Amino acid sequence: MVKRILVVFDGSRGDVQPYMVAAKALIMAGYDVMTSGPGDADALAKHFQVPFTRSRLSTGKLVADPEMQKAFAVNDMQGMMTAQDRIRDELVTPETRARDLGLLYQLLVEWKPDLVLT
Repeated sequence: MVKRILVVFDGSRGDVQPYMVAAKALIMAGYDVMTSGPGDADALAKHFQVPFTRSRLSTGKLVADPEMQKAFAVNDMQGMMTAQDRIRDELVTPETRARDLGLLYQLLVEWKPDLVLT
């Protein structure tokens, strides 16, 4: 029977919160749950009292970017996509990708989940 569940996610608060709610429900149902995602999800995990470990880049820089905020304020989807692509190109390098995948691999090896949900 599945007892240890690792929930892996990416995104900002609107993406993260449903995963935290699901993780909390699984914990309340008796499962051993660990969540893993961008570092800025830590506060939300604490709020839901869900175990969390960082394995992805923070999304905070994306939403704090002036170009992104300007495009978001006027509902300029093309501007938002352009800003997102530029920021990801700056932040997601082969080195950061290798580091993040290494963190996730280490979590898988050390925590040994029975099931991984993404």
